[in-house]
Amino acid sequence: MIFFRCGVIAIALMFSALAVMAAVESSEQQPVVVGVAANFAPVAEAVARQFERETGTKVQIVVGSTGLLFAQIKQGAAIDVFLAADMDRPRQLARGTSVAEVYTRGRLSLWWPAAAGPVTLESFLAQAQLVALPNPRLAPYGVAAEAILARYEPIEPRWTRILGQNVGATFNQISAGSVDGGFVALSQLLAAGTPTSQYLVLPESSYPPILQGAVLTAAGESRQKAEAFLRFLLSPRVQQRLAQWGYLPVEAAVS
Repeated sequence: MIFFRCGVIAIALMFSALAVMAAVESSEQQPVVVGVAANFAPVAEAVARQFERETGTKVQIVVGSTGLLFAQIKQGAAIDVFLAADMDRPRQLARGTSVAEVYTRGRLSLWWPAAAGPVTLESFLAQAQLVALPNPRLAPYGVAAEAILARYEPIEPRWTRILGQNVGATFNQISAGSVDGGFVALSQLLAAGTPTSQYLVLPESSYPPILQGAVLTAAGESRQKAEAFLRFLLSPRVQQRLAQWGYLPVEAAVS
């Protein structure tokens, strides 16, 4: 009887150990979930793949407008790192040891695919009827675009604003030819290989700075991996590559 009980206990302990090992393995295999503003999505994908190669930690990218991602996180969405297109929403989510940090600064461009000559704001707005831009209520790139339009808008506008949910949607509208042109992120144009004759990189002094903020929203076991990904993004060697993607590194941004 004693041997039977010992055998039962040994089997129970073995299954308990296997369950613990399975839980640890499952935890280790869980990806870092990164919520990314649409404008930064191509860069986040490239950085995520490099991070995976170097660390073995998987990264899952979730793309959306800053406003919608913020709302989802507030409602409990399982996002470990939030890479926004502004600083306001990350600051609102910062709690405990989490702080909002600038991870890059975006650059706004005017894209006019049918331009017959050099792209200028004046010539575009004089000829365009449908002007696309991200919704200023949801996307900081829309706020920047609206600031420019407000200065060039005549008393009786010749054009109609077509608002996209985010800068990705605006890019798709222009690419599909459903609008004359509009305001997108420089990074999108570079990623798509858009001819430089079709767009104008707008001076940073012409619109409010697009400071893009990050914040850790992970809790528990996933927080360490999430923090490792954010440190990787902020590392000098990754930051130095941002210019080739159409962004400014952290050291060139104003916090």
